[in-house]
Amino acid sequence: MKNFPIHTFMLFLSLSLAVNAFAQDSKDVAVSFENAKTKCANKPLAERVSIVVSRFDLGIANNPYELSQNLSTQLTNCLQQINCFRVLEMSKYTGDLGIELDGNEYSNEATGAETGNMQKAQLIVSGQITEFSRQDQSTMLMGVRVGKETVKLGFVLKIINPGTRDILWSQSVNVTGESASSTSIGTYIPRFGGLYLAQGTNQNRAVADALEKGVMQAAELLVESLETIELPKALPPGVNVILVNLENDNYGGMMGMETKLKAVPGISLVQSTFKNGVGSLRVQYKGDSEALMKALYAKVSATYEVQDVVPGKIVLKHN
Repeated sequence: MKNFPIHTFMLFLSLSLAVNAFAQDSKDVAVSFENAKTKCANKPLAERVSIVVSRFDLGIANNPYELSQNLSTQLTNCLQQINCFRVLEMSKYTGDLGIELDGNEYSNEATGAETGNMQKAQLIVSGQITEFSRQDQSTMLMGVRVGKETVKLGFVLKIINPGTRDILWSQSVNVTGESASSTSIGTYIPRFGGLYLAQGTNQNRAVADALEKGVMQAAELLVESLETIELPKALPPGVNVILVNLENDNYGGMMGMETKLKAVPGISLVQSTFKNGVGSLRVQYKGDSEALMKALYAKVSATYEVQDVVPGKIVLKHN
């Protein structure tokens, strides 16, 4: 009987230890996710909190661009499996949460305004990626690269009231993803969510592992947060959120428009912001954009040119 070569044994042992550690970590993640799922196991669809998941902002320069969308997609997929939530598809995707909140379709969908039979979201789940780094810890052993790559991922998770922009809850999530081994044998199929980044490389294994852990931890935190936050009330029937944008204007002009809007019958709330020469006023109005523009026209026609009047949005340009 031939002796088992010692270098072969050492290679096998190194690979086994890496795979076993990776498998144990995966088990812990899966247990945590299953615990979160049991909290609302039998909750009817009509009683669940309706949410949409926004694309996460890229808070640091070295993030892969795809990381933001992958994180959002994975979290949407994960929350869909937890009966605490009724997960709604976003009407459009954009990296700017401000645009998402102010967009015509999205704004009314998210705030509870009645638009046909479309379900409205009570909460927006969003966040910002704050850390992404890689560290290669592999070495060459008898001509075969053995070891692991480590990926650190951090993000701030937020729950936002889409009608008022209030941040109702936030929490930091920091995880470390690892590859089982730097030897890429066969096709890598991630354990959760179907994420496939490219080519089954060790680097992508580590990224996928970090995403999986981050998403599952985020899902568990979101389930726990439901017990601590007060859900926003839906708008009354017929009341819509309408964004009034003022182009080529100044701060004083925006404040004057705020005064005019508050005098319009049916206006229940006016919130104003000024950025890059554009004034934006979010209003709650018992009526649609056309009705608001007609009520406002006589007061503004001498100063502003009407650019757009579309569902959920009015654009005026200062003369």
